[in-house]
Amino acid sequence: MYKRQLDQTASLTRIFLLSPIIFTISSVFSSTLISFKKFIWVNTAPLFYNAGIIIGIIFFWPMWGLTGVALGVILGAILHALIQLPQLIGLGFQWRPIIAWKNTGVKKVVSLFLPRVLGLDISYVNLIIVSIVGSTLVSGTISAFNFANNIQSVPLGIFAISTTLAVFPVLSEEYAKKQYNSFINTFNRAFVRILFFILPLSILMLLLRAHVVRLLLGYGACDWTCTITTFDALGLLSISLVAQSLVPLLSRAFYARQNTKIPLFISLAAMAINGILSWQLAYGLGIIGIALGFVIASAFQLILLMIYLHKEIQYDLKSNKIIRESDYYIVSSSTKIMISAMVSGLVAYGLLYGIALFVNTHTVLGILIQAGFAGMAAVFVYLILTMWFHIPEAISIKSALSRTTKFFNVSSVQ
Repeated sequence: MYKRQLDQTASLTRIFLLSPIIFTISSVFSSTLISFKKFIWVNTAPLFYNAGIIIGIIFFWPMWGLTGVALGVILGAILHALIQLPQLIGLGFQWRPIIAWKNTGVKKVVSLFLPRVLGLDISYVNLIIVSIVGSTLVSGTISAFNFANNIQSVPLGIFAISTTLAVFPVLSEEYAKKQYNSFINTFNRAFVRILFFILPLSILMLLLRAHVVRLLLGYGACDWTCTITTFDALGLLSISLVAQSLVPLLSRAFYARQNTKIPLFISLAAMAINGILSWQLAYGLGIIGIALGFVIASAFQLILLMIYLHKEIQYDLKSNKIIRESDYYIVSSSTKIMISAMVSGLVAYGLLYGIALFVNTHTVLGILIQAGFAGMAAVFVYLILTMWFHIPEAISIKSALSRTTKFFNVSSVQ
């Protein structure tokens, strides 16, 4: 029995080893398309990857069992690469089996490559630190932190990472052409856009953390103790959501400037702070101590990146007037967004207590009604205030809603 399982594991491992090779090729395709500001097939590719896995489960599993599922994963990886290839060929891509080590561009990539790779691994090291520290605490601590981290990663991926990936090729192009004013304007708009979405969401997540966790986890495998521990961690992680969302943008601003060392060194320092604080705070505060160490490290990383990027931009421009205008735009926009988010948070906080008088918050429906109405009211107030402050993103949402309303009005008339 054991030998058969071992043989099957070895067989599946051999199949799965093809996946990173295929994804390496696919990531080259994706990076090239992103550099040309082509995002449709890059964003669609994961759907085809999932489709391959589904095909493996539905069609290959009955014929070959677990091997069929593994083959479905490989099929998905192949589809992930192939779906991007036609657009890549349309842009003039031609593969040649040449490694041009003497090419200046290749040399530059190699010099930037190692710090970037090490920087990518730091996020995994942070998770390892959490696992090591959490393993010394009560059972379920690691799972609770991972649950909380997964929940707060949703807005991080939707609003922050997507914006950062879209703006990165623009920043790279503008810096390469020495269009420093455009570089600053593009960065500032992306900074404010991320803040516009993330700041109110972080406040809502802080206020509604118990509701979110109870709805997602409280009625599954996660028991009540796990639920409480998770929303304790989520409360602190939501505070660091702004820092976590802006750090990728700031890092890519350095990458666009062909500087991968400063983000790496700052990430290493933040990782050290996270490890030390998590270890020291965990024994007195439990999971809250782990999350608090993560929050402080994220804030430290954000502040240092902003300071060093500001210095580098000053060096490029050598114009105090443009720097002052840029600083004023960031500070004024951030202040307006912060005021709007805090007022909307107060509205949500008041409604949570008001609605609790009329619904049973010990039921799923009651929790859903309470969180839903409070959340929608907060979003409405936030949009009204940001429109009043003339935040561009709010004006864009208003225009989109107006176009949608006109479309449905025309359709109803016809």
